[in-house]
Amino acid sequence: MGQDQKRIVAAAEPLPFPYNQRTFCRYEPIEKRIGAARVLVIDDLLRDEGDVSDRARADWGRQLRTQLQREREIAALAVENILNNVARLVRQPATEVAHLSEIVEATEGFRPQAIVLSGTLSDFDYYNQQLLQRFKEFIRRTKTAVLGICGGHQLIGWSFGARVVTLDRLINAGKTGTANTSTVSSASLIRRTRSSPA
Repeated sequence: MGQDQKRIVAAAEPLPFPYNQRTFCRYEPIEKRIGAARVLVIDDLLRDEGDVSDRARADWGRQLRTQLQREREIAALAVENILNNVARLVRQPATEVAHLSEIVEATEGFRPQAIVLSGTLSDFDYYNQQLLQRFKEFIRRTKTAVLGICGGHQLIGWSFGARVVTLDRLINAGKTGTANTSTVSSASLIRRTRSSPA
């Protein structure tokens, strides 16, 4: 094939992105279509030693404080991102931030129209089980609209009986034929069960 023929073929068949020489993606402006809203943002990441389980203490050992510090740094970024998105979507937002352990009191005091749950970083078996049980009771009875992001979404599913397993344990289960379905994380696979919620 000659050079002229190669140029004709190249011109007729555009290259796929990112090789198509477009230096931009299609921009769609965000419009503030919501006039006003009261939004409670819940930080679902671990905060202090009272939030962690005995398993977390055993697995993390001397690194417990370092792990909690990492969770706090990521939580700050996640909450800031959620607040920025609320501000981009709502003309007159009223927001409040609370930790997962404070969700009941924050909801009663702030009276939000919506609750947004942040993602999580650690497996839920690293969470104090009383903290998770309290959330489960809250989410099952609340009448407030709730949006869960990543691990927050998984926490909602778990609260209503979804089986949540970590991908690493699911892969290992394929090799051994067993799965630890009590362990959950932000990198999890949710499988709905036919059994009634626990």
